[in-house]
This record gives sequence, C-alpha cells and structure tokens, in this order.
Amino acid sequence: MNNNTVKKSREKDDKKNTDKVNTLDKKTYEKNENQQTHASSHTSQSCVIIGGTQTKPLFVPIRADWQRNAALHYNLNGKISFDRNFISQELDAPSRIQPIIGDGNCFFRCISYIVSGWEKHFHFFRSKLIQHMQLISQLCTPLLNRNEDVDQYIARTKMATNNTWATQTEIFVMSHLLKTDIFIYTNSGNNYQWLRHSGQFLDRNMVVHNQCIYLNHHNRNHYEVVLEVAKNSIPENFQKETIYKELQNQSNKAQQHLQSGTQTLIYTEQKTNIDIENCDKQTNISKQEKNRLKVLKWRNQGNNRKEENKRKRNNSTNRGRKRNKTKEKKLTRSKR
Repeated sequence: MNNNTVKKSREKDDKKNTDKVNTLDKKTYEKNENQQTHASSHTSQSCVIIGGTQTKPLFVPIRADWQRNAALHYNLNGKISFDRNFISQELDAPSRIQPIIGDGNCFFRCISYIVSGWEKHFHFFRSKLIQHMQLISQLCTPLLNRNEDVDQYIARTKMATNNTWATQTEIFVMSHLLKTDIFIYTNSGNNYQWLRHSGQFLDRNMVVHNQCIYLNHHNRNHYEVVLEVAKNSIPENFQKETIYKELQNQSNKAQQHLQSGTQTLIYTEQKTNIDIENCDKQTNISKQEKNRLKVLKWRNQGNNRKEENKRKRNNSTNRGRKRNKTKEKKLTRSKR
C-alpha cells in the first residue's frame, strides 16, 4: 500500500468521525452554526463548537502555571515556553505559530511541546492516549463505528504505531485526558473556522480548565501550535459614529485633567518648601500658620540630622572594619 492510499484512507476515517460527531450532537451544532460570531471586519471567522456548550469566542491560551503543573503531573523534564501573564482577547486568525516537525506524529508533537516545551516526548503522549482511550472505552463509543470497540479501532487505524495521523477521535480523547479544550483552526470550504474539541462531549459532568490549547491545521494534513492571534483594530465604520467620538473626547479630557493635576501638585510642593524656609520673614500669614510652618521646618531639620548621623555611623563602622582587617593582616604576618 503506497503513501497516497494511506493518506486517502486516513482522510476518509477523519471525515467519517467528523460526520458521526456532527450527527450525534446535531442540535448543539446547528444552534452554534446559527450563532456564529464574526471575529474580524476583514475575515469572517466563527467559533464552531463540536461537543460542549457555546462560550464567548476569546483567545485564552495556556500559561506557565498550566504547563508547569502538567509537566510535573507526567514527570517530564521541560522548559517554560508560555507567558506567565496573558490578557485575553478576541479569537481571530493565527498570527504567530510554533513550527512542528511533520512526520505523522505532528499532533502528539504539539501536545508534547505544549506540556514540556519540547517535541521529543511525542511517543509518551501517544501511548498515554492509547491507555486513556482503553480506560474510558465506554465513553468513546460515540466516536467509533457501529459494532466496534476501542481495541478494534486501535488495531484498524494502527494508532499505537509511529507516524500514524491523529483524527478527531484522538483530539477529543486528548482533550478529556488533559481536561483542557483544544481549538483547531482549519478551513471549511472557502472559510477558515475555529473548531472546539471539548472533553465534555464525552463526559458532560467533567470540569475543564479555563485555559485552552490552540492548534493550526495547515492544509488539513499538519498540526502546529498557535502562540498568538491577530489583534483586532476598531472597524472604520465604528470610528465614524458619535459614540466612538464621544468616548475618545472623554479619554482626551481625562488625560488633560491628569496632566494639569500633576503640574498643580508640583507647584504646591515647591510653594510649601519656600514657605517653610522663609516662615520667619513673612508677615502676611497668621500666627498659627507660622507655628505650623516652624514645626514642619524643625521636622525637616530633624530628619536631615538623622540621615547625617546614620551616614556618619556607617562611615565609622566601615572604618572600624578596615582597622580590624589591617590588624588581622599584621598578626598573620607576625606569626609567619
């Protein structure tokens, strides 16, 4: 069997699994299709959910804490390859991607990179997925063909062997294993879409992590890790509207007010310093104000004396240490 026939058979299995998932969760899928949200004014993206429930389409990638905990859980030595802090933004087309070796293990290489920061543990995650699939064999029945169990599926697809492509079945099982939703950016016809694979499709009572995994399905035959997505700018038609202009005016006024406030604060501080220094010479202020300024002046003088004494003590201690060192050196020389 040549490579072309193997590729066609894998694509056929992937298509069958996709159709099976869509028919099983038809109501949810049709509802999400009707509620597609455009993520950009230039490209019409949509967040289609296969399994699970509809959520707001935001880009919330995994962070360093998730990666560290996952690596410790699987006893893997790795490196932190994700930011510690990340501000969520609207889900859009990928703008920065981590390249992954394309050898048939690209999906498992992606998972290995996401968990450990290296691709070299892909064999480990393939075997972990097979073990987990056998462990939750009853939950996997919606993803399999009729009259087929998990062992038969693994034998038919040769999923336990190296260089075997992962399908949607493996993506769902991996999402259930990691308790983390996996988003796949792929083309559907002429449009590119984000497909969410949630472990809740297999177990609706499962609690998933609030951070997600994002992969790019390049040419529908290769997976890559999505690190960043395009940041949406404000559409031009919205910039012309009065609401946007009003918000912009308010922000400009707030900045001007803040700048004027800082300038006034600097001026008052300078004025008080001048008043404190020349409180005895001024005649246009009351007796109480003069006393208050004198007290402030004495406090400033006291603070200055304290700082000066502290500086002298530090100098004296340093000189004492130098004397002790010289004495020690002399003693050591005399002993010799």
